[in-house]
Amino acid sequence: MSAILDLDPVTRFAAHDQLALEALIRGGGSGDAAFRQWIDTVDIENMPNGSTQLLPLMFARFMQGNPHLPHYPRIKGVHRLAHARNSLLLDSARAAAGFLAGCGIDVMMIKGSSLALAHYPRPGLRAMGDVDLLVRAADYDHASDVLQQRGWRYRYNEAHRRRVQHSCDYITYNGRALDLHVRALLEVNDPAFEEGLLARARRMQWAGVDILVPAAEDETMICLVHAMREADAARPLWMMDLAHLTKFQSTLDWHALWKRANRFGVAREVLHALQIASEVRGNEDLRGIMRREIATTPGFESEYLETIITTGSTYPIPESKRAEVDQCLSSGRGSALHSVAKSWSALTETRAAFGTIRVFESEGNCIEALHLRWRQLGLVPGLFAVTDQDKWDEICRQSPASGEGMLDLPPGVLEWRTGALPPEVYRASIKATSPLPRSLQRSEAIKISMAVTNCSDGPWYAAGKVPYKTGLSWHVHTLSGETVRWDNERTYLHPPVTKEHHFSFVAPGAEITCLLDFTAPEKPGVYRISFDLVHEMVRWFADPPDAVHGKFSFDFVRRMLGWFSEPPDSPAVWELTVE
Repeated sequence: MSAILDLDPVTRFAAHDQLALEALIRGGGSGDAAFRQWIDTVDIENMPNGSTQLLPLMFARFMQGNPHLPHYPRIKGVHRLAHARNSLLLDSARAAAGFLAGCGIDVMMIKGSSLALAHYPRPGLRAMGDVDLLVRAADYDHASDVLQQRGWRYRYNEAHRRRVQHSCDYITYNGRALDLHVRALLEVNDPAFEEGLLARARRMQWAGVDILVPAAEDETMICLVHAMREADAARPLWMMDLAHLTKFQSTLDWHALWKRANRFGVAREVLHALQIASEVRGNEDLRGIMRREIATTPGFESEYLETIITTGSTYPIPESKRAEVDQCLSSGRGSALHSVAKSWSALTETRAAFGTIRVFESEGNCIEALHLRWRQLGLVPGLFAVTDQDKWDEICRQSPASGEGMLDLPPGVLEWRTGALPPEVYRASIKATSPLPRSLQRSEAIKISMAVTNCSDGPWYAAGKVPYKTGLSWHVHTLSGETVRWDNERTYLHPPVTKEHHFSFVAPGAEITCLLDFTAPEKPGVYRISFDLVHEMVRWFADPPDAVHGKFSFDFVRRMLGWFSEPPDSPAVWELTVE
């Protein structure tokens, strides 16, 4: 048995996505029933982009020839558009692959393009934004020259092309996109990964062009990691890809896949994706596969449990499973880990709390480009100082509305922000997510599970390459309002994973649950503890901008914290007796 498979997954599909996947994965009457429920309840006018990517499949599987069904014209239009777009993209990519192969360069199709060609009934059924080609790192400069000689151009400037280590976007004169990769996964920066991909790849003839496609295990691992690329939810389309890849599960070497995922540091992403997929009816066999593979990896389970307990990155452990998890931790890494396991209440979901942006700088620390999701553009002025508003507005108008990419910046348009954020950004809700003790011993240390919500319209700095981080702490006051101790330990708000050259921020409206390491005052007495956030080296959230620390009346503190949520057992200001 595996304790971690009894935890709730890190996220779940929305109800309409769950029904769509169930309809597509299950056969016969069960699939038809799920489709009927989906078509009767889906809000077709307000579907997120990730959900619309399933519409071509839904049309082909259930709706073709049934014009009486709800939303038929709209979904038929999406189906036809996907077919036309994919045909144009693949036609251009086939020509590019032919040019490269003719110059002696091995070309591997990866991600959506290889799935569309090798695993879907028709390429038009698998939504794609571009075509991804992988070449050996040693062939990259040659491949880039060949593409440019044949009319492709790099989307950004040449300096960025030399600096990007993962992939570079090329486009034709008519805007058809191709992504030339030297790395298959952003999460893996080990050349041995690509060497293995190419060594195990199988050759395929594509309309007269000799190309490579990944072996089934490699294709599945890439699919699973990409499914978890978004922090807020697994991507439904990649879960559909998984269903196509595992249609013949007896031929897939899951043990080899799991070993490679562990070797290259993506086992956690693979586990999460499989765990989410296994909750879709029709994928129940995945749980047995996960249980078997976890059992082959000594130490993985206890290390995973320790990580999620200390970072608060999953749902609470059910009461019925705590003894089992406690035993796993105790037998895994000793008393230190056993003590961590006592903080059960800290296990909660982060709910897409963090956004991430990569920053490219010149040698003089001038910001030259950002790699971000286009929906994050509105948050950029809150994270950086915009020195040329007209130019910034023009850049935003020319940027896509969805997806992600590189945003080239003229020198000086953005600078790192120094000093305080706008005053209205320092708004938060802080509450304990479990009852607080009424008394503690002198200097007693405990962990408190706290939920912090960004109640402003702006982002907070979190981790990575950021000027000053945001941390959770507390202040100690007497009952009369005297400040006993203002500065205490911080628990910084940061995602479980940070990447080099990236920085993370807490998104507006996001809720984060974390463990606060609290230490009781050294002297006996009755105190009022007020929880607070700090923008490190800049200001406390409860401060007026020009506040001087020292004596604060309790009424003043309470007014400053008045926007905190106050459930009955977890007040914003905590009265504590120290014995």
